[in-house]
Amino acid sequence: MKNLVIASAYKEAGGIDKEGMEEQVKKARQFDLFVDVLYDPSQYLLERSIKENEYDSIYASTIFSFTERDGRIVKRDYNILAVLERFNQNFIGSDAFTQLLTQDKSICSMRSNIGINGFIVSRATFEKDPQRVYGSLSKVALPVLIKPNTLYGSMGINENSIVYDDRYITKTITEQFARFPRLSECWVEEFMENAREFTVGLIGRDDYFLTSVTEIQKIGDTKLYDETEKDKPINTRGIMYKCLKDSQLHRKLSECSKSLFRDFKLKDYARIDFLLKKSLKLIEVNGLPVIGNSMTWEWQEKYGLKKEDILSCLFAFSYFQMSHEGKVVQIPNKVLTMLPGELISSIQRAANQVSPIDELEG
Repeated sequence: MKNLVIASAYKEAGGIDKEGMEEQVKKARQFDLFVDVLYDPSQYLLERSIKENEYDSIYASTIFSFTERDGRIVKRDYNILAVLERFNQNFIGSDAFTQLLTQDKSICSMRSNIGINGFIVSRATFEKDPQRVYGSLSKVALPVLIKPNTLYGSMGINENSIVYDDRYITKTITEQFARFPRLSECWVEEFMENAREFTVGLIGRDDYFLTSVTEIQKIGDTKLYDETEKDKPINTRGIMYKCLKDSQLHRKLSECSKSLFRDFKLKDYARIDFLLKKSLKLIEVNGLPVIGNSMTWEWQEKYGLKKEDILSCLFAFSYFQMSHEGKVVQIPNKVLTMLPGELISSIQRAANQVSPIDELEG
């Protein structure tokens, strides 16, 4: 069985960093999984690799490849997932259309019916009439969080993105557009101070899921889980992950995440983030999450999953699905015996659509 990983070496991609990806690939190979890796391939190189190798399964941690041009990091002008679809290639995760849809924070917020109150600011309108933004402020209450509408990995989200005084709103929007020259829209939403934050990782299909429900608790003066926190070692961050002991809330978050997974027509895996104050609010539907701690913390705590083994679990899920569909699949014995047994069994059940998986939900 031949597998391919497509990743980016650049932070601008917003996904797992190169070091983290290489660690996951190294572990997958130790499980006797055959894995090739392409970092930021050109479209020609990707198409040639697919034709020559006939991969059984592909995992892409990014929708786009990046390259250096005139001293800047820019996107290559093609969509990786669209190429995989055109070649009828089996790949892990949601299709190109779904990924682009969920990347848009404003649309996800509106379609979910539990989105945080906010409004969109386009670069085109803002550059012509920046004061027009104040006409939309009546829709939201201060403070507000101003963030890029279509970027991954919390890019552009930090404490400077929080605005408490409406006099500084145009300044903050200007800074976002200046920092990201290709950004076309900002999303302005109410900043829910002192709300509880949760993240739910999912692996599965249809009505058969594993869910990892985790609370993100802020330490000290940390106001939000921002882009700078994600670059720090886990033991130095201003947040901590915690498994949820409240079984009723655990089930509510799990069921809501499953419903959103189906509504947005996601596939294979995702991570969905929430805030809870007076009611549950959606932060984001992430169809291409970083395969790291936030997606899998509950599984790490309960079943001994190691962060560097997440990629191997996703390939296992892909293999089990292919087998369920009647394809001849040879799954390495080390995958079945060296990954946490209870977890890998549940992954297989989800892929085979045997029965709902409840034992992982608290």
